[in-house]
Amino acid sequence: MRFYVIVGVIFVLSTIALLLVFGSTIQTLVNILIVVIALLPIVVRKSPRLYLWIAKIRFTVLNTPASWDLNVRFREIRDVTSPLSLASSLIQWAGDGSNIISQSEDRVVVRLMRRFVIELYHPSIREELLPENLEENEVVISILPINVGYRDSRNFLNRELLPLLEESCRKLGAGWASYAMQITLPERNPFYGLYLQQFNLEMVRDFKIEFLVPSRTKQSRVVVAKEHLTVVSDSIEGFRSAVSAALAFRIPEMLSCQ
Repeated sequence: MRFYVIVGVIFVLSTIALLLVFGSTIQTLVNILIVVIALLPIVVRKSPRLYLWIAKIRFTVLNTPASWDLNVRFREIRDVTSPLSLASSLIQWAGDGSNIISQSEDRVVVRLMRRFVIELYHPSIREELLPENLEENEVVISILPINVGYRDSRNFLNRELLPLLEESCRKLGAGWASYAMQITLPERNPFYGLYLQQFNLEMVRDFKIEFLVPSRTKQSRVVVAKEHLTVVSDSIEGFRSAVSAALAFRIPEMLSCQ
């Protein structure tokens, strides 16, 4: 509060001085505008909400692209267990611009709607030889990195990505799922600048903050690192909420922090 009082006093005194010296002319208004422009960066850096709000506007105007990299694990599968069967079903669902790129016994790479390149994997080896944390009755779907403009991100999430995930879950008849996505920005994300603006950035080697996003299962979270955001959830609803929170650059103090 003291900071804003000081800035307000400086602005008021500067405005009064300019009006007394030059009068209420166009030149005086221009000079007042120059004072506002000079003080604005200082105010923005001291206000987390304003900082993130301006960053969001800049990302929207420039339609700043980000790379989305998603990995989904489905378990307790009741229906389709073959990657090839799942790929064929998804190709039929997606329609034109969809085809199989490569396939093996337990792995299929498919292109969908000329938009996604997806790897479908189902372990076909003995359970005792499975990689750590990978179950026999499990299908892993990896969506290769795809560039999405910030202004287009909401439509991409709701009209393309989530319908694909929901359809995959439905065709598998999965009783459990885990969603993990990394969003990589072409520049330092606003959270990074927000927390480290008082430091010499060349001296900062690493940075990470994790905060929970309210959801029904309470297992949705966003991890903010230096150049990317990671969203993790165990439900499609929680995943939607967490991605929306990350893209909206909602400050952690509005949520539950860890």
